[in-house]
Amino acid sequence: MATPALRYLGRKEPVNVFFADKNIQKLYKKCPFIKIIQDEPSNKPFATTSTGKKYRTLRETDSESLFRVVVGDVSLMEQTYVDYEITKKIEKDKNKKYVAIFHGCLGEIYRYQKDIGSKTRQYMINAVLAKGWVPVILGSQRDAKIYWAKNKTKHCLNFLGKLSLKDSVSILGQCDLFMSNDTGLYHIAGALDMTGLVLWKQTDVVRSRSTCSNISHARDRKGQFSIYKRYIDGFLNQIK
Repeated sequence: MATPALRYLGRKEPVNVFFADKNIQKLYKKCPFIKIIQDEPSNKPFATTSTGKKYRTLRETDSESLFRVVVGDVSLMEQTYVDYEITKKIEKDKNKKYVAIFHGCLGEIYRYQKDIGSKTRQYMINAVLAKGWVPVILGSQRDAKIYWAKNKTKHCLNFLGKLSLKDSVSILGQCDLFMSNDTGLYHIAGALDMTGLVLWKQTDVVRSRSTCSNISHARDRKGQFSIYKRYIDGFLNQIK
């Protein structure tokens, strides 16, 4: 979410960036506007989007507020960014659409706030299958254990717990669209300019949303299946 500001700052010379998470670092090795450094610097002009959160207005995303603080003119802001290359390929039937479905959350503190429920996850799968399309399930081993244990994924391309983050991004980019909760992989989908639907529960949609205009958002603070179902049906029915 900090990449629009970094892209502007690095338009003449790449900006030094330190990644605390080495898995995420692997997604930016070819990024033209940053230079990855291995030693954490003592001075931190901003850390991820912390500056944006501090000065954000009620109508801004973290990305927009960070860009405004650093640059000043939000109209100059470009899309978020992530490296993309096919490191793992799926053999696709050209007559079918492939829909990435994922649900994740880092840390127990946000688990309840972002969990849209097993029933909703199963409906996303079933609704895609009903269209004659292919559900592609992505996520870590932790996601598989916490969120997907009760779901039936027999007729899906199931990559739960089987891929690195970089390979997951590779598979995601080969899909035609996606559906998810509010999670990090959805921001990667936004950086890839994908069409998708994100189901939110209690986290802040305005602050945390992707800047990608192809993504639809639906929120229900109680996590009611009936509300999510209506949005899922509406989203899939508009796909041609």
